[in-house]
This record gives sequence, structure tokens and C-alpha cells, in this order.
Amino acid sequence: MIVEYISNLNNIKRKHLYLLLALIVALGFLIRYNPFLHRLTLGDTYYQFSIIKSILQNGGAPDRLTLASFPEGKSLSNAPLLLPYFIAYTYKLLQPLGTSLTGYMIVFPAFFGALAAVPLYFLSRELFDTKTAVLTSLIYVVLPASIERTFAGFVEKESLAAITVFIWLYLFIRSTRELDLSKRKTLILPVLSGLFMALSLYTWRGVSYFILLIAITVLIQAVTKPDEKLSQTTAIMAFTGFTIIHFISPKTFSIENIFFSFRYAPLTYVSILALAQPLSKRIENTVNKKIRPLHLIGLFLGIFVLLIFALNLQKEAIGLVKSLSNQLTTGGSETAVEAQRATEQGYTFSRNPFSFMIPFVLIGAYYYFKEGKKNLNFNWLFVAAWLITSAFAAYLQARLFFILAPAASMMVAYGFFNLLKSASSKSGAEGKEKSMAIANILVVLLLLSVYGTISSEVGFAGELKEYHSERTEHWENAMEALKENSPEDSVVIAWWDYGYVIQGLGERATIADPGGGTERRKDIAKILTSNEDDALEIIEKYNKDDKPVYVIVSFEEFMLANTINFRADDGMYFYKNTIEKSGSREVDERAIDDFLEVNNIESYAIENIGNHWRIWFTGFVPAGNDELLPDPDMKNKLLPKMLPFNTGAGAGLDRFKPVYNDDSNYIFIYQMV
Repeated sequence: MIVEYISNLNNIKRKHLYLLLALIVALGFLIRYNPFLHRLTLGDTYYQFSIIKSILQNGGAPDRLTLASFPEGKSLSNAPLLLPYFIAYTYKLLQPLGTSLTGYMIVFPAFFGALAAVPLYFLSRELFDTKTAVLTSLIYVVLPASIERTFAGFVEKESLAAITVFIWLYLFIRSTRELDLSKRKTLILPVLSGLFMALSLYTWRGVSYFILLIAITVLIQAVTKPDEKLSQTTAIMAFTGFTIIHFISPKTFSIENIFFSFRYAPLTYVSILALAQPLSKRIENTVNKKIRPLHLIGLFLGIFVLLIFALNLQKEAIGLVKSLSNQLTTGGSETAVEAQRATEQGYTFSRNPFSFMIPFVLIGAYYYFKEGKKNLNFNWLFVAAWLITSAFAAYLQARLFFILAPAASMMVAYGFFNLLKSASSKSGAEGKEKSMAIANILVVLLLLSVYGTISSEVGFAGELKEYHSERTEHWENAMEALKENSPEDSVVIAWWDYGYVIQGLGERATIADPGGGTERRKDIAKILTSNEDDALEIIEKYNKDDKPVYVIVSFEEFMLANTINFRADDGMYFYKNTIEKSGSREVDERAIDDFLEVNNIESYAIENIGNHWRIWFTGFVPAGNDELLPDPDMKNKLLPKMLPFNTGAGAGLDRFKPVYNDDSNYIFIYQMV
């Protein structure tokens, strides 16, 4: 029954199809919402929160975030702002219903992350058929690779960008099939495709990947088998998209960047070159002489080179080549988080971006590339290039698994239906019986894989919820105390990870945040790894106007200490050792005392974790071969002095006094006096 229904999805009635898509969206929403913590996640979410609040209060995004990068503030002139504007104005529609802003923001990524299944269905239908498109949408909403950037409370650009990108690509692919310049109505397709290209770029700069993808595939098609509709679509889409985004964000999308930025220039040039084939035909008809497209391409390249020298743009051209090289070798990442490679994530078979779907992804890729030998067309080339290049991009930057997720979902669906087709190919009564049995097994395996993937993700969500629930509560309480008990013009010194949280929740200025600023991050690290007097000198660099200063440290710095030390290029080291609990407090205390005495540890903190004790200690410098040399001055650096070491918690500090400490010794706030 199920096998027959799945096999006949190509003939499904429209109302049944829409119901099926609605159920897929509902499933995607439940997976993204129910098991996760129903609070805003700490981190970049509060960057969006600050901008959204400004839009609601002032009618637009500020020119700069005054609480960021103190004292100058952080300019938003180059920032992609469609997400905060979209959230702010859709929230205004819901505000009369009594919905809170934080409540809406918690639901937003889960709902729109799941809703992306609808435009993905239409895109997949253009590339394949209805049944493959339906299954692609289902697989997409359950894949960890898509969920982990669009779950409840995690307000990031991907939640909206997925929708705008899928609509952009759907209109582009459809236009390559339907565009006819003699029928003006069909012009709406490439024009709308350009519009959604612009909206995508104004949502998330990461979608420039798709600009490169389109440029690569159009160029390959133009060289191997020129297609006039494809050339026209690409040119109209690029012209429309770049024109719109230039007017929306003229600094980021200046004419110079459109022609010389490695993210956008490839599509600009490919659009021009793609017109060589249809243009050569028109010239032939005019002059009655054979014109080769390659001659026009050569002419374009010659004019381009001449313009570079005529306008003195050699430096920009060299920069373009270097940037493209950097993108291919390093992923072109801008932050430490984005730069994490897939191999650094600690994935397992059941806990990875594709979970139990990996076998189906590989099977689908096998059938797909096998089919390419028989039926090589632009649609095949587009999906193949998407799969290969996004897999490489995801390897370079783990965040880009989100871009691989749609292509991987297509492979799962394509592989499944090809297996089903192979299983149903046997003839005769006995053969048909075997075919049905194999088909049923395949369906069961797919359903089990979907169930296993959902279960794995729900389990991950539970772990995440448990970890973030307590952590979020600590930070929310600390920020409330900071807001109530510090002057509004205060400046906060804290590790840059917490910058957006302090700005958004605590409503106080910070020196550094996750948005960048290498020098500022290094200075924060140096403040924490310096003694009190040296730390004060660095703080003075940013506080010429003598604003009230607060320093925030948290238990998280025990784990971050070596990263902070690396950033500061200093000599502060934290170490840890675990001792299993015996069941007797007296025995455990003796074991801890023995460990401290044998290793001559002077400065330490003891953490009670489950069935063991974790001992953090400092005051030693690594000397190679696991040998540690004592450094008695290390305990006097600012971070060990402020954390709950037995020699710390503010003891011995002259210019910093503790003003806040929660019951769990998790977050400490010090005021500079």
C-alpha cells in the first residue's frame, strides 16, 4: 500500500500534494521546536535582537551599534539586514495578539526553517519530478545539517536565507526552460530570480556560494553546449540582482566589488561571456558572415584587460585572483567558528550532519553520476556541481553543511526511487512477488532511517537543552543585575564570546564581540592574562573618557583559558585533573589533598561533577615531555585572580571589587574602582 502510494506520487492530486507539504512543514517545525530550549540562545542571536529592538523603537536599523566596539561603535552600513527587518515588521503584525518579541524570535527559526521545505519542493520538481521533490522536502526537514542552524531560539541568517535562496534558484532553473524574449510574460522569471538573488545577499553573505555555483555551471555549459535561454536568463538575473542589491547596500555592492570581489565577479563575467553565443548569431544575421562565439569571448577579454590598465585597476584584479585562491584553499572564513573544519566536529555515524541518511546519500550520488553519462544537461550539471562543491565547502567550514543539506536530500530521494525502480524491474509472477518484497524492505529501511535521524536529533536537542538551560539562566540573571546596578554609560570588559549577550541583554557597551576585530580580541586576552597594573594600562587605551568599567568572567573561562592565552601570546596556563568519587567525602578530600601536595599545586579550584571531582589548577609552564615547571607569579594574573581559585575570587586585587556572584559561582562581575 505504502509502496504503491510512494511510487504514484507523480500523479498526486494538487489538494493532496498541498496537504502533504503542510504535514512535512509541521513535522519540520515540531522537530525544530519541541525538544529544544524555549529561550533565545546566547551568542549571535542577541546581535539580531539589538538591531530588531532599534528597528521597532526608531523605525529603522541604526547607522551603527553604539554598544559594540566601544568607544567608536560598530557600523552597520555593510551589514546584511533583511533578517532583522523581516522579523521586526512581521512581529508588528503579531504584536496586537499579545506576542512578546522574545517569544516570536524563539519560534521564528523553527517555523521558517521548516517552511523552507515548500520552495525546496518546487526547486526539486524543476530539477527532477514530483515524487523526488516531495521526498527531498521530507528528508531536508529532518536532516541535522538543516536543523542545527534553524532550531527554536537560534536566530541566525540561514532561517530566512534558505527560503529566499530556494525561490531564487527555482525561478532561475524554471527560466532556463521557459524564457522566450518574444513573450514578455516570461521575462518575469529571470527578473524575479534576480530580485530574490538580491534579497538572499541582503540576508546572508554566505549565499554568495550560489553565485559561484551558477557561474561555474553556466560557464561549463557555455563551453560544452551553449544554450541561448540559459545565457539570457543568467544575464538578466545577474543584471537585475546586482542592480537591486547595489541600491540597497551601495557600499558592500559597489560597482568595483561587483566586478572585482571574488564573491560576485565570477557571475558578472560569466553573464557577459554567456551572451557571446546568442550575440554571435545576431551579428551573423546582420553581417551575413560566420562569427564564432570564442572570437567574441576573446574580444570581451581583450577589452576587459585594456580597461584594467586604462582605469589603473591592476591591484584590484590581482586581489580578485588571490581571493579566489584563498576561498578554494581555506574556505575564506571570517571567524574562528566559521573556520572550523568538519573533521574538528567529533562526528560519529549516528551523530553527524546526515545521520542515518548517509548510505542513501551515497547510493543517490552513484545513480545520479551514472545517469549523467546518458543524459548530460544543465539541470544535471547544476545538481552535480552543487553536490561536489558544497561537500568540499562543508569540509572547509562546518557551517556550510547547511548549504550541502538540500543537495544531499535530493540524492537521498533520487537514490531511493532508483533503488525502488530496480527492485520493481523483475518480470513474471514470482519476480513481481520478489520485487514487492524488496520494495517493502526499501521503504521500511527508509522509514527507519528517517526515524533514526529524528531520534538522534531529538537526543542531541535534549543534551543541548540540559546544557543551555542552566547556562542561559546564569547569564540572564547576571545581565539583569548588570543592567540594574551599573550606570548606563558603563563599559564592560569580557571575553568576546559574550559581547552580543552583554549588549543585548545587559544593554551595556563592550570592547569586543563575535563580530570581528582581531586587535580588540587580542587586547581582551591580554587584559585577562596580565597582572592588575598592566591590565589597567590596556583598559585605559579604550577608556579615554573615564567611563565606569566592569569586568565579567565566568566558569566557562576555565575551559577557554588556553584559547585566551593563545590569543594573548602570553604564558598563562590552566590544567585539570579528575578524581573519581569513592562515596566517602572524607576519602575524597584526602585524595584531593594528596594530589595537590604531591604536585606542589598552590592555586586551584574544585568542581563537583556527577561521579567525579574536577580539579582546575594554574601556576605551571609546560616544559615538554609532559613536564611542568612552577611559575608562582601566574596566579596573580587577572583571570586567575577573578575566577574562584582558592587564591582568587578577587583576593588581593586593589582596583577591582566583586559586585556580583551567583549562587553557583558561575558568573562574577567586578567593578573597577
